[in-house]
Amino acid sequence: YLYSIQRKMEGNVQLLLNAERKANEIIERAQEEKSNRLKEARFHANQEIEKFRQQEEENYKAEIQRRWGSKDDLKELESKTQKEIQDITKEFEENKNKVIDLLLENVMSVNLEIPDVVKGVFEQLFQLVCTGIIPEKKK
Repeated sequence: YLYSIQRKMEGNVQLLLNAERKANEIIERAQEEKSNRLKEARFHANQEIEKFRQQEEENYKAEIQRRWGSKDDLKELESKTQKEIQDITKEFEENKNKVIDLLLENVMSVNLEIPDVVKGVFEQLFQLVCTGIIPEKKK
């Protein structure tokens, strides 16, 4: 009788071990499937990101082209700008001595006469002070 109980227990333990092994296999397959689905999802996401990046790059290039024109237009603009800079530099070199001479002449020949308009204002103020309309300030 004990032997049959022991055999039943061993059979039950064996059933439990087999069930555990099957459960572990199912879990492993599920983890592998999950891992494969994640890899596939990453792959598709990267493809979508790359498509989006390429589309945005094309949009950016089109916008640059629309705003600035072709590379030839840009080179022409650079060429015109350089010519204008050269013209301005040449004009500066031609006129700088004239400007310096003009500034020195005006600084060195200051007219020290009081203009008639200012003289008239001082005369009016003097008369107002003399008549007492504006009191003279005491020191």
